[in-house]
Amino acid sequence: MCEIIWVLKRAYRYDKSIILNITQQLLSNNEIRIASHAQARAAYNDFERGNADFSDYFIAQLNKNSGCKVTVSFDKKACNHQNFKYLSS
Repeated sequence: MCEIIWVLKRAYRYDKSIILNITQQLLSNNEIRIASHAQARAAYNDFERGNADFSDYFIAQLNKNSGCKVTVSFDKKACNHQNFKYLSS
């Protein structure tokens, strides 16, 4: 999932609205199996509202599902979300 979204953004330079539409279709398709589907869906919701990359939100959701209260990051965009804590030097 992360790789598909990264390619759509970086290689094809699709706008976020198009990426959201494609991601929604993938998440809703019963013929496609997505590992950690619930966390991918939650990451989609975060990505839809936030400014960070989908992969950041997905990692945070996976960590949250594993019992982590926050995901530590250097990414200031990601750290605007409640699931992240900024790691300053």
